[in-house]
Amino acid sequence: MAGTLTISTLSDGTNSTSATNCIQGSAKAWVNYNGSAQTISGSFNVSSVTYNSTGNYTVNFTTAMANANYAVATCA
Repeated sequence: MAGTLTISTLSDGTNSTSATNCIQGSAKAWVNYNGSAQTISGSFNVSSVTYNSTGNYTVNFTTAMANANYAVATCA
């Protein structure tokens, strides 16, 4: 069953936040990438990863970001 739920505030009974915070604060893309094997283990909004050179990769988004002002966090 498809549908739309429209709300302005989310609450767990103790804490609450604006629904906008959840939408805009959500991760817009993520990827679990194995650089050695050059394989994607899991992802959201990432179509592929391009190997450029040692330690240099380009992440290709399925849906582009709204602008170039976004942050990237990595872990090795």
